[in-house]
Amino acid sequence: MIRLLPVYLLLLAGCRKPFLEPQPPLVETPTVAPVPTGRVTADVYVDGTFPLSVPVPKGWVATPGHDGGEVRVVLQDPDGDVTVTIAGTRGDALAPRPIPGCTWTFIDAARYRAVKVRAEILAATCTPDDPDDPRVLAYVVSHEGMLWHVEGRVTPGRLRPGKADLDQVAGGVRFR
Repeated sequence: MIRLLPVYLLLLAGCRKPFLEPQPPLVETPTVAPVPTGRVTADVYVDGTFPLSVPVPKGWVATPGHDGGEVRVVLQDPDGDVTVTIAGTRGDALAPRPIPGCTWTFIDAARYRAVKVRAEILAATCTPDDPDDPRVLAYVVSHEGMLWHVEGRVTPGRLRPGKADLDQVAGGVRFR
């Protein structure tokens, strides 16, 4: 038996070792909750980074975006026919944001009464590739190196009341 021991050790050395799955760390790193872009106080959304505020119409739901992103707040009407997104992008040349699956078919820069600012405003309409998708009506305002996009996604067949809702929200946008 003593003579077999060296041969046995040689055989063990040549055996492949089983693959071990990497184990998770003993201490889990906590997940960080996204920081909201602002808050809604007394039915007014107030941005925490930019000088932006907008009243939330009665019955609407306002959801702040996540800090670091373009979307600052999303407002939803009580009927679910209109969703207004307010987004900010760096720049000063009036242009709408690209929207996948949608083509900007109308773009006009002028002074529009719906938005209460003393600057030229871009009004635009984005026609969806799929006729069952919402149409996007937008106003774009340039303010201190930022382009502010007030975009209303309107359910098909609700264009007139949807535009009225968008104009109500856009008319309340203020830069403090």
